[in-house]
Amino acid sequence: MMPIAKYASRLVALALPALLFAGDAAAQKDDGEQLYDIEVPVVVLEDTTDVGTGGNEEIDLANIVQTAAKGVTTVQEAPAIVTVLTAEEINDRGYTTVTEIADSVPGWLRADQFNIFEIVSTRGAGQGMMYLVNSVQMFDPFYNIPTVGRVAPIETIKRIELITGPGGVLWGANSYLGLLNIITKDADDVDGVEAGVRMGDGPGDRGLFRAYVMAGITDLPADSDLFLHASYETFEGPEKFGVMNFFSSSAPNPVSQRFRGAQLRSNQPRSNVFNLTGKLNVDDKLNVYFGVPFVERYTAQSFTSYVSREDRPSDSLDICDPDTIDPTMIPGQCSDPQRLTRANEINWFDRYAIAEYRTRLVDGKAGITARGYATQFVRDFPSLPVNYGQGSANGTPFEGLGALSAGGTATGFDGTNWRYGLNLDGDIELPGNARILLGGEAFYERYGGGATGDGSIQGQGISAGFVAPPPTSLPIPCPAVPTDSYDPADPTNVANLDYREGCPITHVFGGNDRTVLGAFVNPQWKPMRKLTIDGGIRVQGAPDSLGSTGYDTQTIFSGALVYNFAKNWFFKFNYAEGFRPPVFNSLFSNGEAIQFDGTEDLDTESSRAFQGEVNARLFRGTRRIRELNFRADYSYTTLENLIIVSNGRYINSADRGVHSAEFLGKLYLDGGHRIELAYTWLQVNTEDEGILDNLPNHWFNIGGVFSVIGDTLMASTRMRVIGSFIDPNQMVEYRDYRVDNFSDPASPSFGRVINDRNSQVGCTLLSQAGCLTIQPNELVRDRIPASAELTLG
Repeated sequence: MMPIAKYASRLVALALPALLFAGDAAAQKDDGEQLYDIEVPVVVLEDTTDVGTGGNEEIDLANIVQTAAKGVTTVQEAPAIVTVLTAEEINDRGYTTVTEIADSVPGWLRADQFNIFEIVSTRGAGQGMMYLVNSVQMFDPFYNIPTVGRVAPIETIKRIELITGPGGVLWGANSYLGLLNIITKDADDVDGVEAGVRMGDGPGDRGLFRAYVMAGITDLPADSDLFLHASYETFEGPEKFGVMNFFSSSAPNPVSQRFRGAQLRSNQPRSNVFNLTGKLNVDDKLNVYFGVPFVERYTAQSFTSYVSREDRPSDSLDICDPDTIDPTMIPGQCSDPQRLTRANEINWFDRYAIAEYRTRLVDGKAGITARGYATQFVRDFPSLPVNYGQGSANGTPFEGLGALSAGGTATGFDGTNWRYGLNLDGDIELPGNARILLGGEAFYERYGGGATGDGSIQGQGISAGFVAPPPTSLPIPCPAVPTDSYDPADPTNVANLDYREGCPITHVFGGNDRTVLGAFVNPQWKPMRKLTIDGGIRVQGAPDSLGSTGYDTQTIFSGALVYNFAKNWFFKFNYAEGFRPPVFNSLFSNGEAIQFDGTEDLDTESSRAFQGEVNARLFRGTRRIRELNFRADYSYTTLENLIIVSNGRYINSADRGVHSAEFLGKLYLDGGHRIELAYTWLQVNTEDEGILDNLPNHWFNIGGVFSVIGDTLMASTRMRVIGSFIDPNQMVEYRDYRVDNFSDPASPSFGRVINDRNSQVGCTLLSQAGCLTIQPNELVRDRIPASAELTLG
């Protein structure tokens, strides 16, 4: 955005709240009687028994915003673009993960990363949203990859509230292009004890078993109640196809030749997920939340598109016996005989404890909510295979690489990090139909890696160790310690040295931390019953004096106008800003490890959005229609200093302009039936590349829920359609390559890659004729066609 436009937009944002002090004349009769009652909700609506009439209670609940606006309002009147999904809607639609739920919202799109992480993009930004649980941010400060996949227990969710666009003044740091807040259930939401079991099998999710039990215990001493939940899930996960990766250079090195093999089906080990969550409520003022998962998770593929296989044909050969084989001399028939590179294990989850206290003061005209919390972001990678181990045809290891490629390569590290913080939010009713939202926060975040106790020779930090091969086979210097027979006069005698296990290499430098402080004020005014004016300012930063790293103070503004221009019709105009400081991994990662290279002088990312919306709730009780509600909105968003990976390094990219049009419609019919449509049009322009074509321009979800037998049996359906886009990729022609699993075990080709076109056996760097060899310049821009996904339940 040009500087003039930037400051003009901020001037508009400032002008809106300035109108708050234009006087009370418009809101008062001559005799001093107040003309309009400002609708200032108090605290959070926990008792909704008076909301709605007749059979429309669940519809009204789906239109209440409890937390996204830091106060209770409606979807129609909230200043931001808000979407709400209740537990009933989630259950009716058969959603099983938070990712699926977010994917159904206009402007949000499921975009799994590296075939490993379940994430959703917001308006084209892959990691642009802030994830919260009970209004406490779960933004991972090390990687910024939220835990919104199958680790999050879906049955504990009472409602989900999503903001599309920057979080603005109310949410500040990390609410870059969206916000997703999970509100968990209370004891009153469970009628005694509830349990459930889910099983399934198929190539999309093999060997699935999941069970949960939860209970609501009420009428405890001190006017308290308790919600408890436990669940266990085990699965093998989806079967995926991938091409064997024998050898390639790792980022940020220049792209090298790639040596590939045949296409394989994945066969990963079984994953296990256990969750224990709960909420204690005391006197409707104090809430204590906790979540303690334990996860052992294996994926079908790794970062290099490595295909996980728990078993391989050569396992049955005597010459591949792990107890007798020489790891520096792998026979050609053997693939990973020591069984070190079979599994891609990624244990990725969040543990948290939250204490929340809320009360009303001054006869209900003011309110305070205080939250203290501690979060552990477990980001543990016990084993990440890099290439598919295979011996050479004549029993000689790959030339120049020793057992690095002959037996396969795998690394592992632990990027677990922590955040501790305190939030304070308040609201004050003022005369003249006005109120002020205000608050502040302070949090401390850090990751481990203090002293170099693991012996890495590259400096302190989090170290990555090699699961395979052994240090003696690595073509890099490994830290070592002298043995009892070490002779200082002969320091080059490696026979008198013991290499440290795993050959630790610094993965991310330092044991860095930062302390973030922020405060905001957000006035709101209703000069007339049908018009709401909203605006505010937030100041937030991380002083260098309070941590080993920090970032400059950020000042952001927001403003909104909401007008009820006809019965049940509303118009919104919203300007919002957001920002996101670089995460630790982007700043301090070590490019000499198997890792992208960090850049310590990265700038803070910023976003600005102009958004307009028309929404309505229509035809209530008209014939067989219970209600039709919809929203249609357009936004133009500018992104500055967006951090991307380019040539293996983290950099700030050129500015982007994002056009987005979104529509969400829900038709409720008598008999418990419902039909929904969510549509998104998106176009992203960059200053250096023009229009981005690696994102779809169109996508939509259309679905319905139909009552077959009252509330006892429901049927649901959803079709997800995504438009075409361009995928720049390396050209891989693997159709003539296969793995010989059926020949005589004594044959040199047993378990090896065979090229049927030229009858070459094996893939070695000594005999490249048997390899699928890809040159760095062999690139192709694939057009991924439009796709459709149909779900029935």
